[in-house]
Amino acid sequence: MGCGISSTIPSHLADAKVGADAVLPDSVGADAVQPGSAGADAVLPDSFGADALQPASVGADAVLPDSAPTPGSQGINKGCDAGSANHAVQEQKDALPPSLPATICKGITLRGLRCLRVKILKELVETSYFPGANNLYQLPSRRLVVEWVRNVNVTGRKRLAEVGSIIKQEDIGHPTYFISHGWNTSLGKLFDTIEGYLSNASEETCVWLDFVAVNQHKGTPEFASDISCFVDIIRQCGGGTIVIVDMSEPRLDPSHQGLSTDDRVTMVSRINVDEAESEMPEDKIMILDKIRAHHGSTELFNIALQTQLMLRPLSYRVDRMQLSMRSKGTRWRMDRVEAWYRQGGSRALCIMAKAGTGKSTMADYICESILGIPREVDSNGSNASGHQAASGQLLHPPNAAHFMKYSDRRRLDPVAFIKSLAFQLALRSREMNSKLPKDVKAIEGLQDGEAAFNLLLKPLFEEPNEEGTQEKSAHELGISGHSTHERGTQEVVILVDALDEGDPPEQMQQLEQDSADASSTAQKVSVKACANQVLSVIIRFLPLLPKHVRFIFTSRPDAVCGGIHRVLERTFPSSVTFIDNPGKLIEAGHN
Repeated sequence: MGCGISSTIPSHLADAKVGADAVLPDSVGADAVQPGSAGADAVLPDSFGADALQPASVGADAVLPDSAPTPGSQGINKGCDAGSANHAVQEQKDALPPSLPATICKGITLRGLRCLRVKILKELVETSYFPGANNLYQLPSRRLVVEWVRNVNVTGRKRLAEVGSIIKQEDIGHPTYFISHGWNTSLGKLFDTIEGYLSNASEETCVWLDFVAVNQHKGTPEFASDISCFVDIIRQCGGGTIVIVDMSEPRLDPSHQGLSTDDRVTMVSRINVDEAESEMPEDKIMILDKIRAHHGSTELFNIALQTQLMLRPLSYRVDRMQLSMRSKGTRWRMDRVEAWYRQGGSRALCIMAKAGTGKSTMADYICESILGIPREVDSNGSNASGHQAASGQLLHPPNAAHFMKYSDRRRLDPVAFIKSLAFQLALRSREMNSKLPKDVKAIEGLQDGEAAFNLLLKPLFEEPNEEGTQEKSAHELGISGHSTHERGTQEVVILVDALDEGDPPEQMQQLEQDSADASSTAQKVSVKACANQVLSVIIRFLPLLPKHVRFIFTSRPDAVCGGIHRVLERTFPSSVTFIDNPGKLIEAGHN
């Protein structure tokens, strides 16, 4: 936690512009980091909320970035190349406005962090600099700052990151991860968590740690500027936010993702940001003001945090930001897509194209510009700039999206798929949120797509029994240009990108083999029925939703062994539109 704030709600959640997707977030870029199984208590994408958080592998108290594969996922066998991550971070660094405080670039490398740990242990703890603290696990961050970092004989009036005799300047750089921690958390826990979660990351990976990067000398201009720019810092940390919790004091952070089911039930029921504790009263006032500015009200923030804790959704932010960078300068001609969306027609729209032709880039553009699903969103549905409609009304229509990714097993899991859709819809519609089941134990126990659909997605669209509680119309919500169901029910669109990414490896191998030698007499690899689990859920259950729920898909034409056309036609009889030449969606001469 920054600057002495030790609150039941981490300060960065008040203004973060989602961020886990830790998800690359959740994600230092595409498949850049291979997190260790022992690690952070949670990774929050830098825009906490609609981009959601990913659960860690069993045994890890962590939420993984959306592009960082979990241990054992397909992506790990492909190697963890940090090239795309470094590119994304460099893009961020190059774009850093010169007016922002220097603290933003005061991240410390993992190598430097290990050296700092040894220095504190050997030169301070073992020499009794901190009476009563015989090891790092007995030394809270607060004592380190108050008794050492703020000592002018140690740091003068500088940031710890600027004291070359303590931290080598080659170990200071642009951060990838923001570290959030309570000042009661022990240094042992702090260092163990960071090193464990990032155990397979490069030595050059930088993390932003408050007592290193912030000038802790009150009264200096640097102190005032450093503590005022947490939003900018979090935005610059493309890998997300690692939230560290000392579970001996679990009240410190209700966003913890490594909780037991019983602890999660208790935490969800007790979330109330207005009752948050803070070491300094003025910090709490600042945090609550930021929450109201970015989330509309503390009530909406509580609802968002409770929903996230219950569903632990996936995040796609970093992937989408990278797709956006690739498409700079592209001029789109989305007349057909917009006409389908705004004028009605078929139940489903599917964009078909070969690999590498920009389907996902198109999907990102459609989300951003047509469906109103921003790349950077807050947990309550407000956009990256923090603007919120009056009285908690929706800023965008309640649409949802899922980006499949073969190298991330979480993106191919049908339960995670349903949870993520339900999360997005529930945070974009207060009516839907009121229909979302609040049984944390039942949600935690979900094992298959059918059960997840029946518990989480289907109820959101069921007609209420009580008169006068129907979903508000688009007109009432102040949303223009969005079609509505004939009964006045607001239309919802669910976009699923890259259906082919869920096909099993043996199926892809067979397609490649057949393509390489159409006359081959070699024994063909058998293809399992419904092996693409997300597609199976789409086929079996999504058509059961009301007619005002429509769908956009993108896919390679060879998905399901070349049968994707037939599969979708059977799923949506006489009600699916295909765009087989997506090149027509790009204005000539621009790509």
